[in-house]
Amino acid sequence: MEKQDECDQAGGFIRGHWGCSTGSGLALLFLLTSFGFGAVMGNIAGRVVGALLGFWLNGKKTFSAQIGSELGFRHFFRYIVLWSGTAIASTIVIASVDRLQGLQLAWLVKPFADGILAMAGFLVSRYWIYR
Repeated sequence: MEKQDECDQAGGFIRGHWGCSTGSGLALLFLLTSFGFGAVMGNIAGRVVGALLGFWLNGKKTFSAQIGSELGFRHFFRYIVLWSGTAIASTIVIASVDRLQGLQLAWLVKPFADGILAMAGFLVSRYWIYR
């Protein structure tokens, strides 16, 4: 039964975090860079919007049974620590690809880079943030 709960959590995380957070982040990166903003600014703006959605969705849906109470400052602080690390990593990847290969390739790389970071984020969320 516990294995099924883990699969349900992973599925919820993918729908919540990957779908909304990464989708909104990619959309904002594409939109802002299309209007002339740099890839770094677009990526950070997308990650901020994605982080707000991700924290709320994961706390209310994916990991709500684990929390046992309302989302608190402790959860938010831990989420910000994780988000800071993943935002820096993502921004380095996107800025490097943009600088070396161009913006269009950076748009293509972003979902893959953020997907890898989201998988790591799921484990950190499950075992540290939403405990």
